[in-house]
Amino acid sequence: GEHPEALRCTDTDCTTVWTPLVPRDPAVNEQLDVGEYTVLNRPDGAQQVVYRDVPLYLWTGDETVGSPDGAGIAGVWFALRADGGQLR
Repeated sequence: GEHPEALRCTDTDCTTVWTPLVPRDPAVNEQLDVGEYTVLNRPDGAQQVVYRDVPLYLWTGDETVGSPDGAGIAGVWFALRADGGQLR
């Protein structure tokens, strides 16, 4: 994939806190439309999952799966629900 303009978390200070979501092969929730997801190649050579042109990240402050603690931080970071909606 190409480098979308939305990819702004590229330096170590950012990626240490917001870890790029890398492609893997877990069981996919039936609510997800796999066709909405793509993979891009990051400047550092790693791959990152993208949903509708929005790069996805994991927040290091989340301690459990499904934790919404990172949602709404700085008005920039929002959690993505299983149905693709934004958790505010």
